Amino acid sequence: FIDFTFEKDVSFSGATFHEDVRFNETSGDASFSKTTFHGDVAFNEGGFNRAEFTETAFNRKVQFSDINFHRGADFSHTTFRGDTSFHECSFEMYVSSCSTTFHGDASFDQSKFNGILSFTDNTINGSLSFAQVFFKEKDQIIFNGDLSKVSFVSTDITRVQFGDKVVWGRKQTNSGTTEPEDGNNNTHNKERFDFKIYDERRIEESVAITDTHTTTNSLEAVIAEYRNLRENYEYYLRYEEAGK
Repeated sequence: FIDFTFEKDVSFSGATFHEDVRFNETSGDASFSKTTFHGDVAFNEGGFNRAEFTETAFNRKVQFSDINFHRGADFSHTTFRGDTSFHECSFEMYVSSCSTTFHGDASFDQSKFNGILSFTDNTINGSLSFAQVFFKEKDQIIFNGDLSKVSFVSTDITRVQFGDKVVWGRKQTNSGTTEPEDGNNNTHNKERFDFKIYDERRIEESVAITDTHTTTNSLEAVIAEYRNLRENYEYYLRYEEAGK
């Protein structure tokens, strides 16, 4: 779909694409809810007034590059089975990602969130990067759930809201493996979790922290993340967690 303009609402809801799909220079409102993509998917440049991807299944690689979501985007209950990239995208008004599943690696590197972001109760089996991301209305940015595989390197998160279900790390068992996820993060199993963030564990494993321009493997970036998190928790009067 090259140089497409959707002057009115367009719906691909319930459609199945068996081959690769590419959208270039799109605009207008579009719904892809309950759509199944079996091939690679690419959205390059352009944008949408509003885009809906609820309950959508992406079975292979997905790339959103330089896309502007003018009136919001909804990725709730969406499944990304391959690697996913939102590179240099702009999200206006709101973005919803609730109960979204990321099986592969995903990144929002160098993207801008100028409105509300609700990132809650998601399943992250690969890694997820918010490197060099700009949050304009930081108090409207909400993360809650398992963030043990999420990177915020070079991103200001000092006023972002982190819910009481946020998990930064999982303690090792005697066998050297992490505790399994049971979806029950309550006061009775808090001892299973720790406050060692993903990027520190990557350094310990001698894996580079990577973005689109540079590769770093130093503690400076991790220390900056910890400083931001401590300031964040202190700002919201959560002093015990700030100390941890």
